[in-house]
Amino acid sequence: QSLLKGLYNNQFKKIPGNNTIEQFFTILDCRVPFFIHLFFHQLMQHPKGGRGDFSLTVLEDVFWKFLLGKRCKSHFDHYKDRLSRYEKERQNSAELILKKMTGNKDFAVKRTDLWNYIKEKLGNRINDLTFNDIMGDLEVEWYVTLENPEAPLSEQQYIFQVPLLARWWKRFYPALEE
Repeated sequence: QSLLKGLYNNQFKKIPGNNTIEQFFTILDCRVPFFIHLFFHQLMQHPKGGRGDFSLTVLEDVFWKFLLGKRCKSHFDHYKDRLSRYEKERQNSAELILKKMTGNKDFAVKRTDLWNYIKEKLGNRINDLTFNDIMGDLEVEWYVTLENPEAPLSEQQYIFQVPLLARWWKRFYPALEE
């Protein structure tokens, strides 16, 4: 909140209201400074946002058309490019996993469902150790997190750590086949 308040105050010489702050973070759905700054910068490019109009309509318009539009695609491309450091089969597996996860409304998939999906797609080219290694890599890369790891396997689920990244994946790299 302090980053947004500082950016807003620097631009408009006043502090934004609590409603503005709440709406901003509800739409952005993350507290990552880079994304806060990027969203704010895109708001400044909007005819109304540049004049301090951070209404819900303007925030949503900028979020969907600017931040998740082609205009900002390059700001997110490195998240996909990081997967190219993986060996090709692991990269393809990771991309399949991320696409599957973005296909769910809440960007979460049960661990066993994800394993069954990837096993169905790749057959004998993947085993459970490789799958778990890939999921661990995706956790280290800040894509996903394993919720309730102490629960039985059937109750564990992976979820995107930053919903904004999930929306970006869904926007530019949707699963076109199931």
